[in-house]
Amino acid sequence: GSAAPIDPVTGITVGSPSPVRSVTTANDDVMEILPDGDGGWFLVGYFQEVGQLPRTALARIDSEGQVMPWTPGGIYEVDSNGNHFPASVTTAWRVGDTLYLGGKFGEVGGQIRNNLAAIDIPTATVTDWNPLASGQVTTMTSIGNRLYIGGVFTTIDGLPRNRVAAFDLPSATPNGWNPDAGGNVVVLAADEANTIYAGGTFTTMGGLSRGRLASIDGTTGAVLGWDPNANDMVTDLVLSGSLAYVSGAFRTVGGESRDFLAAIDLATGVPNGWNPGPDFGVNAIEKLGSAVYFGGGFFNVAGQPRKALAAADATTGELLPWNPSPDGYIASLATDGTVVYIGGSFENAGGVSRNRLAAIDLTTGRPFDWAPNVTGTVRSIVLDGPTMYLGGGFTQVEGTSRNRLAALDIATGSLLPWNPNASSVVYELIMHDGLLYAGGGFLTVGGLSRKRLAAIDPITGTPTDWAPVANNTVRAIASGDSTLYAGGQFTTINGVGRNNVAELDLLTGEPTEWYVDVNHAVEALAVSDDHVFLGGFFQTVQGASRANLASVERTTGAVSSWDPQPSWSITELHVDGDLVFVGGG
Repeated sequence: GSAAPIDPVTGITVGSPSPVRSVTTANDDVMEILPDGDGGWFLVGYFQEVGQLPRTALARIDSEGQVMPWTPGGIYEVDSNGNHFPASVTTAWRVGDTLYLGGKFGEVGGQIRNNLAAIDIPTATVTDWNPLASGQVTTMTSIGNRLYIGGVFTTIDGLPRNRVAAFDLPSATPNGWNPDAGGNVVVLAADEANTIYAGGTFTTMGGLSRGRLASIDGTTGAVLGWDPNANDMVTDLVLSGSLAYVSGAFRTVGGESRDFLAAIDLATGVPNGWNPGPDFGVNAIEKLGSAVYFGGGFFNVAGQPRKALAAADATTGELLPWNPSPDGYIASLATDGTVVYIGGSFENAGGVSRNRLAAIDLTTGRPFDWAPNVTGTVRSIVLDGPTMYLGGGFTQVEGTSRNRLAALDIATGSLLPWNPNASSVVYELIMHDGLLYAGGGFLTVGGLSRKRLAAIDPITGTPTDWAPVANNTVRAIASGDSTLYAGGQFTTINGVGRNNVAELDLLTGEPTEWYVDVNHAVEALAVSDDHVFLGGFFQTVQGASRANLASVERTTGAVSSWDPQPSWSITELHVDGDLVFVGGG
């Protein structure tokens, strides 16, 4: 996996001065920069220091870039034993003299605050506003004194609010605005017409079918007619004038062919002619000036070679010359307007060796010197905010002991303290509902018995109580809605017969009644709305002849008629719309 800071305009290296950071620097990602209304700025993110002064996740700087004495105190995650860990503020919004914070935290300025908090700006004190969000808050916006939030939560202040909610400030009780998203909300944006736009993984909004994009009346919460209907996940949404630029895994938007990128009319919901045309999935998008940068797993854009990373004119969609050409895929792309971070899986970029991590200049396409070193095989990479999680067979990262699991700061490439310590190889990692799931050949994680499957806290590195027991190696995992699919070489899970593939309850760890009999190893899994795709080195599934690749129904486990019959084993699967991409040996 890889991550990289990039200068899209000036070509400056990571840590070089920018207009906002002319004097002050932070020791970790700054997620948002907001004007403080008095010529200065608020910074929020994952940092613990700004300008070499202690500032956990929140700081204020003046118009000259100097850190101000203003601070409400530390922001932390707190475990059940009262231990404090660095927390993240992923979004912030100022309304009058109050600064609202959202993220994943449990304490602000010594006060218990679950993922939402408010700071009185003149006094730098935590206010009584305490809505108690049940999960991470990832996005905020406002219209007047109404504050809108989105994320992965399902309750606010004990009231059901599925992933979107609103407050009539200064009240801490959510108002009646309740669109009820049927899936995670990644981004919210408000326009001047009192409309809220949402993007994410949801397939319904307010009980109406809405494929990953929706618009909502900012007053009533009624879902509006805007219905572009992306046929797969939307990973980003940027409003610009009369358009919404969106990226994701989709192949159609608004009934029009749009491979992984689209610009959608905010009034009609119809995509315009902007169509850069990558030939595979786009995971991330950023608009900077007159250009749109995007990264993913593509090989060509508009018929021209562009490996995993490209830029297009924001108006015409014309491909720009910029071409770093990493030799793997890009999984994330973020910018503060000066530095852009990319993450994915590659060993070279811009013709220079970069062992799984890199920093690329967006002007020249050349990598910076940023190049963390991993000793041993990295088999799985997960990016989460400013953090990159690695799983594999390695035992050292940056010369420090890290047994098969590690975490890196994406911005700096520095090794983080997170250290779960798996006793043997980790074959696959996935992030699902705020937990990191691992499958492999290990028998312990963090000194606790975890036989080949584990769920790990991404902040503390401590395994949760979820502890299914597979009697042999797990080589692949994939998430369902409230379940996890595991594939490998096992014959039992928790003592219950399951031949090489199983579905597990995410609460109990017990195998569900879903039963699929595969006669040999399952090495790859992918999940669609209706089917589970299996890859590996097998000959039969449910007694039917299926050579190395098969599809079974998610509800019944019945094998489908789909039978491609590859000549050798399958080790990688990716479902994209109506297509299944496969790789193997």
